[in-house]
Amino acid sequence: MSFNRPRRPAKQPVRLFGNLNLLSRLTDWINTKIDIGDELPTKTIRKLIWCICLAIIYIYFQHNYETQIRNLGKTEKEMNEKRAEYITYKSKYMFSSKQSEIEKKLADQGLEKNILPPLKIVVSEEK
Repeated sequence: MSFNRPRRPAKQPVRLFGNLNLLSRLTDWINTKIDIGDELPTKTIRKLIWCICLAIIYIYFQHNYETQIRNLGKTEKEMNEKRAEYITYKSKYMFSSKQSEIEKKLADQGLEKNILPPLKIVVSEEK
């Protein structure tokens, strides 16, 4: 083993924000609350980016879910309107197909109901 090897320089932690006055106050406040000092290590930044990505995905799916719920409500209203329209047309059809209504329509064209019962024709068999 060689102990005379030069040490590698330690990786410099990345500062999250620049020297902007408002952002620097914000980062100082966050640093004191989290108690991490002035610099964020790269592992923390990776975790932070991962959490932000998860939050964005959650927001996307939540927005998509709400849009689907609104579309479902619109479709349900349209379906109820179509059902009411179908019931209206069906009741009109059933009313107009009644025998009394058909007789009224045919009376306008000059046809009348036969009052006499039908005649039965009997053919006698002669041998």
